[in-house]
Parts: sequence; C-alpha cells; structure tokens
Amino acid sequence: MIIYSKKRTIIQICFLRRYVMSEKRKRLWLRLAAACVLAFNIALCLSLPLYADMGPKPSVTLKIKNAPEGRYAVGLLEKNSNGYRDDDQTYSNLEDMNRAMFDKMMAYEEDGWSIAFAPTRNPFIGFPNEYGNTRSEFKFTYYAPSHFKIILVTGEDGAEYVSNEIETTRYEAACYYDFETGVLAEDLEKYEQDDKSYFRRSVSFCVGTLIMEGLLLFAFGLGQLRNIPVFLIANVLTQFYLHATLWGTYKAHGPQGWGNLLIFLGNELLILIVETVLYAIFMKQENGKHGRIVAYGILANILSLFGGLFAQTIVR
Repeated sequence: MIIYSKKRTIIQICFLRRYVMSEKRKRLWLRLAAACVLAFNIALCLSLPLYADMGPKPSVTLKIKNAPEGRYAVGLLEKNSNGYRDDDQTYSNLEDMNRAMFDKMMAYEEDGWSIAFAPTRNPFIGFPNEYGNTRSEFKFTYYAPSHFKIILVTGEDGAEYVSNEIETTRYEAACYYDFETGVLAEDLEKYEQDDKSYFRRSVSFCVGTLIMEGLLLFAFGLGQLRNIPVFLIANVLTQFYLHATLWGTYKAHGPQGWGNLLIFLGNELLILIVETVLYAIFMKQENGKHGRIVAYGILANILSLFGGLFAQTIVR
C-alpha cells in the first residue's frame, strides 16, 4: 500500500491547478490572436474604398499585334457611356488626318456602344507615338473601363474595325488586340510574368526576414533547439499571410500609394502582436520568465518592418 502524505497531495493539487490555468491562459492568448486577425481583415475590407483615390487609377495597357501599315488610332468603347462631348478644345490641335480618325471614333455608336470617357471628360482615344504611347502600345489611365471593346481606325482609307468585348480581371489591366484576327483578349503572359516576379520578390523578402530575425534570436539567447521550430513556423505563416494579402490587394486595387502603405503597416502591426503572443506561449527561456521573449518579438518585428521598407525602395 502506498500512502501519500497530506503535504505531497497539496503540492500535487497546486501543480495541477497551475497547469490547468496555464493551459487556459494559452487558449485565451490564441483566441485573442485569432480575434485580432479577424478584426483586422474586416477593417481592411471596409476601409479599401477610402484608399481608392490615393494612387494609380484603373488603367488599361493595350498592345496592337500585327498593326496596320500607315497611320491609325485606337479607342476604348463602352456600353452606355456617359456621353461627354465637349472635346473640341482639348483636341483642337490635331492634324487633319488625326482629326478625321478622331471624329470618326467620336461619332461611332452601335447597339449602345460608344467611345468611353474618363471622369475628366477626355475620351479614351490614343494615337501612336503621342501622349506616352509607342507605335504598338497604348496606355489608357485614370479610370479606364473594365468592360469594353476596341475600335481601330486607319488614316489612309478611314476604315474602322471593332473588336469583341472583354471584361478585365485586374486593376491595372494588360490586353492585346490582334489586327489580323480581330481578337481582343487579356495578356495572360504578362499577368504570369507579374505573378512570378512578385513570387520571387516575396521569397527573397521572406528569406531576408528569417535571416535577420534568426540572428536576433541568438543574440537574445533564445536560440535553443526547442525554440527554433516555433520561430520558423510563426515566421513562415505570418510572412505567407502578409504577402498573400498584399498581392491580392495589388491585383484587385492596384498599387495605392499611401493607401497600400497603410495596409502594409497595419499588417505588420498585426503580425507583431500575433508573433509576440505565439513566442510568449510556446518559446522557453532558461529562467522561466517571458520578458526577454516578449522584447525579442517586438524588436524583431520592428527591425523587419524597417528592413522590408528599405528593401522595397531598393527594388523599386
């Protein structure tokens, strides 16, 4: 028969209560971190319209494949256009041939489709080698429509060609129009190049963050083997969240200048809170205290924030 002393029983009960309270505290911190993530994403979704006028506006970059010989001009057609027609003063200096092509596109109207206009009342009409365009690439900026057709008018014979209609999927759309086939489509190859470029840049930023915060981990005396998995898992998950959020925002709303910066800073603040909480819960220190762990979590994220901003300025 084993007889437990009263003192030993009391010690065991106190240890059990402390363990239970510790587990409850861990669950509480995890719920708090999850609530912060949810609250920030809700706020992000609600605040996106506030950033809509802070940076580049919806635009279309159009490439002409197999362009016609001689002079020509292109324009964007929109269904049920706003119908502005006070264009004479803006385009009063056009040459005779350009004026003829311009007037032909302005007069086009079929099945509700007519030339599209920007909020500044300028029509989306482009001439090669003018207004920032090249011979085969045209840029339509400042609230270009996402649902449109292309009209192309040649200068010598005044013939007009109208494409199929498309609905673009990105804030800064890239399209091509094949003059020989008459097909208008989004430039998926350009999108794929952009995706790959962003992925490579994100990976390089993540590796740089791991190196910088990893060195700091050892500098704080927290580089024990049991802490390494916590460090790696927390950083990989938060970096994936950060870059996935930024890339999704970029595709849907473009590079929004100060608005995009605010989203980046908000995400970094959220990551600072989440990582510090995770470190405090799962990392261990020799003396059993968490002060150094919390200080590391805060300082490491502040350094990675400024390092990321500096790296982005270099990349740009």
